[in-house]
Amino acid sequence: MNQKLIVTDYDGTLASNHGAVSSQNRALLDQLGQEKHIRVIATGRNLYSVKKVIDRNFPIDYVIFTTGAGIIHWPSQKILVSHHLDEKSIQTTFDCFKRNQMDFMIHQPIPDNHYFQFFSTGFHNEDFVFRKRHYGLYCREGNLNSLPSLATQFVGVLRPEQSERVFNQIKTDLHTLNTVRATSPFDHKSIWVEVFSHLAGKHRAADFLLRELNLSHTDTVAIGNDYNDIDLLSWAEKAYVVQNGIEELKDQHEVVSSAEEHGFSEAIKRFFKKA
Repeated sequence: MNQKLIVTDYDGTLASNHGAVSSQNRALLDQLGQEKHIRVIATGRNLYSVKKVIDRNFPIDYVIFTTGAGIIHWPSQKILVSHHLDEKSIQTTFDCFKRNQMDFMIHQPIPDNHYFQFFSTGFHNEDFVFRKRHYGLYCREGNLNSLPSLATQFVGVLRPEQSERVFNQIKTDLHTLNTVRATSPFDHKSIWVEVFSHLAGKHRAADFLLRELNLSHTDTVAIGNDYNDIDLLSWAEKAYVVQNGIEELKDQHEVVSSAEEHGFSEAIKRFFKKA
């Protein structure tokens, strides 16, 4: 059988929402490696956060991290790709977020993009505050008059009273960049607005690996659950969505069991049965 490129989201897909990978899913990843298939995790987590949940011996070949801003070859820990926002893009995004009264963070360049500076409107935003506390010493209050010249991403947290319309407006205003919607991994309901270089994206990173490894697009499969998986699932030859995924994705792709019920394993078994 042809070598396959298998790309899976991590939180809420390969792993439960608590970040744990079942022994069943891990065993299948081991088997896929023995059969020489390419195993890829594509996650919104930064590299620091990835290393908190995935050990050095985890049966994976590559990790696409920070929603495709970076790619690391996991066994060697060599970073292959990193995309950043330049000074002009940072200023444009900063002005857009301020105009839309966003609470947001600006993250340092890879590999230190778990460090960030934050800018608050002063309005109540529980998820924004929780993220600052979660990163603790890795964050500091930003200086309006001294923006960085290079950054990995912006992360804006919509307040409950702000509607999806704000995200759509920002996406329109920043059409030359990659603006991605994501669901907060903390309260699992707040909308995050993430802005990256136009070169970043889970699907673009997966396509880079496809070309580098000289594989065929017909041998690609992706599994996901959330808004930041939309482009990846549309890119893959075959795509699956776990039962706990958002309705928008479940309306477009084949649905498998939830992450808690080993949906990743079910998707892979279905894929190879059809292949």
